[in-house]
Amino acid sequence: MLYVLRWATVALTQLPNPNPACNATDRTDSISTWSEAAKRIVKRWPPVACGDLIFSGHAGNLTVMTIMGFKMKLWVHPVGYALSIGVFLLGSYSIVSCRSHYTIDLVLGWMIGAMATELLWVFSPVVPWICWLEMMPRKKIVYADPDEDVGMPNPAGAEPKPPQSRSPSMRVGWRDDADEGLSLTPVDDRSCTPTTPLPSLLSINSLNPELLRKVLDEAHELKKLYKEKPVPISPKPLDGISVSMIFEKRSTRTRVSTETGLYKLGAHGLFLSSQDIQLGVNESIKDTSNVLTRFNDIILARVYKNETILALEEGAPGKVINALCNLYHPLQTLADLQTLEEKWGLGGVAGKTLAWVGDGNNVIHDLMLGFIFLGGSVRIATPPGYECNAGVVKTCQDFLGPDKAGNLFFTTDASEAVKGADVVVTDTWVSMGEEDMYKKKVAEFAGYQVTEKLLSGANSGALFMHCLPRHQEEVDDEVFYGPRSIVFDEAENRMWTVMATVLGIRGLSVCGGK
Repeated sequence: MLYVLRWATVALTQLPNPNPACNATDRTDSISTWSEAAKRIVKRWPPVACGDLIFSGHAGNLTVMTIMGFKMKLWVHPVGYALSIGVFLLGSYSIVSCRSHYTIDLVLGWMIGAMATELLWVFSPVVPWICWLEMMPRKKIVYADPDEDVGMPNPAGAEPKPPQSRSPSMRVGWRDDADEGLSLTPVDDRSCTPTTPLPSLLSINSLNPELLRKVLDEAHELKKLYKEKPVPISPKPLDGISVSMIFEKRSTRTRVSTETGLYKLGAHGLFLSSQDIQLGVNESIKDTSNVLTRFNDIILARVYKNETILALEEGAPGKVINALCNLYHPLQTLADLQTLEEKWGLGGVAGKTLAWVGDGNNVIHDLMLGFIFLGGSVRIATPPGYECNAGVVKTCQDFLGPDKAGNLFFTTDASEAVKGADVVVTDTWVSMGEEDMYKKKVAEFAGYQVTEKLLSGANSGALFMHCLPRHQEEVDDEVFYGPRSIVFDEAENRMWTVMATVLGIRGLSVCGGK
């Protein structure tokens, strides 16, 4: 390839040899010793240096020099960086001034060296000769050495080591950041700190207002960190941790958000569908849970019955996350509350009113308790026969006490529920496993569709949420895709809240253990 391209360069361009001092009689084979070659180079340096005397092997030599310079980290220090560019430019001049058709050797060597060192950004798709200018808007990124102690917690009971100062054993790279220009300031990585572990998340009632606040703060901080930097926590705090993901009920958001979030934290999610594992068939759920946590560190389960969640917790106390059951959906509530705080500010739920329109199901069971925990009021409209679980309602009422009993209101009139609401929420009317009830439920839920007309009774600027998937009969397109809707922010936050929950159960915090 090299010789074909060189021949094509000469044939098509008829490039001359501009340096007459470098002719056929002036080649390395007429020089018997290296000292003679060195004298010849010094004597002719510049402008008549002969490329044959300085660079032998052209592309190969330049490739080796590029790779060696990168491996020796000459690109890191400003002096070494300037020296490397200087050597490259002078060497290029020496080659091309002597044999113009060696330009192709130079370009190929440059490309091979750049690819070998993964500096692919040096290529310009339009004008290759100006690609060195692209180095200027690069921002330096420092990656921690894998062997460096950056303050990860020691095993239980041991005193945690403080983060160590950064050593020279850092890997350095560059990224696009044209607005900020070239920066030689290291980017600090965040490390997790030990904190009191969260209990198993069986429902929002597994927490209290203080723990709920802690999980939300962690979720906000995680989202902020990962939006600013692809790998903000180094080393990844859950490296070596694995999570059993038991899915009796399929899901898009729950599975993808969990697996992606675990990956970002360094953990591994082991997906177990109903075809992979049959809970309670050949052994008790308690025994299965006990066995799984001998292999894995946490069990996350999306199941049909709350009794399954309780049995899993019995076999693996403190290691279970309820990803959905018929009675509760705590991870969805965490995502909903994070989304609302992004719109209203931290603590912004206090004094606000949430209106629920639709089925009194697992989503509103946890959401009403979480919203009340943060100081809000809840108004719920359900068709007759689809009221919320009495036990869950009593838990909320007990928390509120007689003085705040009015903060939880129930009705069968959707318009009455949304009066004065700051956010209106609904959910699917026909849950998975209820497909045979579709026609019956759609008929019984007539008048509960969320429309702009219904929302006109809410406060000005009221928001709309739906945990998805959404069906047309539940909310019309005007609301679902309109400016009030925050459903896709809500869906995204499923990832940040499950990450915060897993970290919490492992006793780790990105907020300094606060």
